[in-house]
Amino acid sequence: MTAAPVEKPEAVPLATVKALALRELHKFPEFNGAIPTNPTPLYFPDGRLAAYEFRMVKS
Repeated sequence: MTAAPVEKPEAVPLATVKALALRELHKFPEFNGAIPTNPTPLYFPDGRLAAYEFRMVKS
């Protein structure tokens, strides 16, 4: 899952990112029941936030 680049990592609260990830996961049957772990921020070389990476855990 990717997010639009933002200038400051703190501009997007992690709780919001995790809630959006949960919402998007329900669109894919293969992830039914999966829970995303805490997101790992990924940055562009110039330091801007590019996306959050999640690992999926089946419950």
